[in-house]
Amino acid sequence: MSATSTQAVRGTARRIKANVLRLAALIALFAVWGYAQGPGGASTLIVPKIGDVFDEFLQFLENRAVYDALWVTLTELVISLVIAALSAFVVAFWAARTDLRAKVIEPLLVWGYLVPHILFYPLIILWLGVGMSSKIAYATSSAFFPIAFNCLRAFRGVDPKYVSVGRAYGASKRQMDWQIKFRAAVPMAAAGLRIGCALTLVTVLVAEMLSATNGLGYLLKFYSQSFNTARSYAIILVILLVVGIFHLLISKLLPKNMEGQA
Repeated sequence: MSATSTQAVRGTARRIKANVLRLAALIALFAVWGYAQGPGGASTLIVPKIGDVFDEFLQFLENRAVYDALWVTLTELVISLVIAALSAFVVAFWAARTDLRAKVIEPLLVWGYLVPHILFYPLIILWLGVGMSSKIAYATSSAFFPIAFNCLRAFRGVDPKYVSVGRAYGASKRQMDWQIKFRAAVPMAAAGLRIGCALTLVTVLVAEMLSATNGLGYLLKFYSQSFNTARSYAIILVILLVVGIFHLLISKLLPKNMEGQA
């Protein structure tokens, strides 16, 4: 058997093993859930019956209010991510053009990456109100810094030999930027984009839970405060479904070679 075939077999075996472990973890979770609501004697206000949760989930699939909330959350999510990604790319690309810019901008991006942005959300509400614009601004600010930081490190970390080869073949400055540096930086930049996607989703939901009149986060808060635990769990299932689909779309949009390195 060739080395390529051996690697393919090992890769398939690893994927099967990973899927089996995921399934086992899911089964264990439902086993603990079933024990808690049965022999464990947990209150239904804390751990509702599995059947009740799935009944509520199926009802949500026919509930117009849930689709309206989903549309609001997805709109905030997509707009925030697009603004954050485009602005982060522009800033990182501009800063990476010179060492001086990079040395000035990089510590600021690190600081912005580490600071808890929830501290500024009350100010954002004060400036923009409790509507969709404040959620977009909050999520954009949270996602911008990890994307920009990873893009900057990616542009600065391009292997010098690629640049040397480009110069040897007489590549113009634009060709060097777009056909050599950009392509070499894509894997690390994609890692930043993944982090930004996760932060965008988290911050949108948190913002909706704190101050909103619509959205999945708002529904989760509403049902929790109404002590309707089964519906709260059902909304969580809806959110998990959205997260899974969103992650799948991101994975499909990234080329295979980029995805593997990110």
